[in-house]
Amino acid sequence: MLFGGNAPLIPMIGGPLIIFLTCVIIFSYIGSKIGTRIESDTENVEKNKKRAALIFWLSLLCLAGGAFFSVTRLVSIYVATLSATKEASTEAGAITSTEPHYENYATIGDVSFETQEPFSEKQGINGQLITVSLFKKLQILVPISVTQAGTYQVNLQYGDEKIGTAPMKVITQALHVGSNIVTIEFLADESREYGYVSPKSAGGVAQVQLGYLVSKKELMGSLKSNNAINQKILEQFMKDEASNQGVNSNATVNKFIVKKEVQF
Repeated sequence: MLFGGNAPLIPMIGGPLIIFLTCVIIFSYIGSKIGTRIESDTENVEKNKKRAALIFWLSLLCLAGGAFFSVTRLVSIYVATLSATKEASTEAGAITSTEPHYENYATIGDVSFETQEPFSEKQGINGQLITVSLFKKLQILVPISVTQAGTYQVNLQYGDEKIGTAPMKVITQALHVGSNIVTIEFLADESREYGYVSPKSAGGVAQVQLGYLVSKKELMGSLKSNNAINQKILEQFMKDEASNQGVNSNATVNKFIVKKEVQF
């Protein structure tokens, strides 16, 4: 907790340490002055012994007092931080337990592909011109079975041995309850080869991630029924959710559902 993400403890520790170090410096200075006086009064041995003993015990007492104050302060800070962390954790737990189970909203079926608008061109391969069959359009078909109608977001990353990794596609689409198909298109001018080969012959891989876009109104409505969560906590929760995804607090929040990788 001292050096983690909740690190405001570090500047708070500075106060006790400064007081402790100040005591050490002051009494070191006083001890130095008295010590100099003792050295100049070499004839009075007994008086010097008493002075030295007094300096020792005063210094020890001040050091012990400073250390005790510092430790007490640190303990109080640590206990307060633990209490605040536990309270925040309890609030987060209450929110999480009340939120809908979004992973039950939809599932991804068997992802497939289609190639369209075939053409051929000559390419230099191993020092020879070879005719290669390509397609101007590659479509990835993502079947989605939905139990909760709403707006969903599909992120798809495609790559193969021929073109490497294509730019990620992000599709936002309203889906109804039942079977839906989301079609993601990759066009020739988006490929460094200005065309695509069949994913099966090129070892194509598609990584699909599905999320549910929940609005602030919808999310707040699903949580308000829980009396353990007050309005202030809900508002802060929404701000955190929106901030984490780089959107304003009135926008939708993408709730992760499932991720799937397909080798064609």
